[in-house]
Amino acid sequence: MSLRKSGSFSSSRPALFSRLGSLEVGEAVYLVGLLVFYTQAFLDTTMIAYVIPQETIPVLKAVAFAFVAIKIALTDYSCSSISRCLVVILMVLASLLTIRLGGYAAPLQFLFMVIGAKDVDFDRISKLFLWSSVVLTLITVASAMSGVVENVVVPRRGGAVYSYGFYYSTEFSAHILSISIAWLYVFRKELSAMVYLPTLLWSGITFYLTNGRLSFYLTLVIVFLVLIVDHRSKKKREEYRYPRILKFSFAMVAIVSIALMIIYKGGGFWGSINGLLTNRLFYAHEGYVRYGLTLFGQQIQMTGWGGGRTVWAENYFYIDNSYVNILIRFGAVTLLTILAISGLPYARLRDSSGVVAILISAVAMASFVNEHLMGLSYNLFALMAFASSSDFIAAGKDLGVHSRGKNQGALNGR
Repeated sequence: MSLRKSGSFSSSRPALFSRLGSLEVGEAVYLVGLLVFYTQAFLDTTMIAYVIPQETIPVLKAVAFAFVAIKIALTDYSCSSISRCLVVILMVLASLLTIRLGGYAAPLQFLFMVIGAKDVDFDRISKLFLWSSVVLTLITVASAMSGVVENVVVPRRGGAVYSYGFYYSTEFSAHILSISIAWLYVFRKELSAMVYLPTLLWSGITFYLTNGRLSFYLTLVIVFLVLIVDHRSKKKREEYRYPRILKFSFAMVAIVSIALMIIYKGGGFWGSINGLLTNRLFYAHEGYVRYGLTLFGQQIQMTGWGGGRTVWAENYFYIDNSYVNILIRFGAVTLLTILAISGLPYARLRDSSGVVAILISAVAMASFVNEHLMGLSYNLFALMAFASSSDFIAAGKDLGVHSRGKNQGALNGR
């Protein structure tokens, strides 16, 4: 039985009972579906996908969508704003056109999961993401070390590294980066050496094992920025306002990515930058030259070195930059849709929420060097666009979902 009536909790309930009872049926159903979705998406980036029955991942995805569909049926989606509802309808239509014209269902699936998160407590989502990712990572590494799945050898200059059960070594480092971001978010109110040191430790170990330089360097930048912002917010208290430019993180990184895709020229300065980015500029430009741009996407076969496959250098073609990947494969309309969804959480943040703003921007930066912006097993903040607001969300900026104020957060033990 729900403890909420008219968007508030009954203050007569005992605190413990309030915490246990605050999980509504629709929210619980969505979290189960999300856990199943996370699991299949995570497994799809590992060598475990090669040893389990082929139909396992599609079945898990279908089960996840079934749970989310039930949750949507249990939720009131009445429009509090005609313009916002119109935007959502347009996004759905654009995703349907991407299926029809581009042949890709991924954008609609992404949007379905995001819309399904309406009224769900994002703090619960983030904890589910964090601990399921940790458990699945440990299972994956243990499977590789015990010989249950292949521990893929990845050639590197001067030697080789292993993937430790993941499809490719960079998938391992990308998951660790996502875990680090989720860890800092979950413990954002308790930031101290006990939070920062584990982040640096497991990121450093992963860097040593996989040589995942970009993810490791980005982790260092994120920890440094969070440390600075947290210090400033505590020092200034009510006067603190996070930098407004962060609101445009996804748009700015997308513009830079597309500009580099177009103007890149091999050799000289550009060759040096391309080397630092491990050929990301070259393949982004190559994709642009080969396939051009469309509104609703086109079928493109990308060939990488993951999964233990042997691929000749001349046959290799993989676009790691999320913005360019989405633009060329899924179309300009899909890119705009994903940018809008990913940027919506900024409109809901309190001015004092500098740490959260930095962590959302970290996803924008990470998407410059990986292709996972549209993957909810990496970009958990996309769900913040429609999820129920935490104590960081300003009332009245909730896209039609119910706000959770400070009093409600106290009842939930946050």
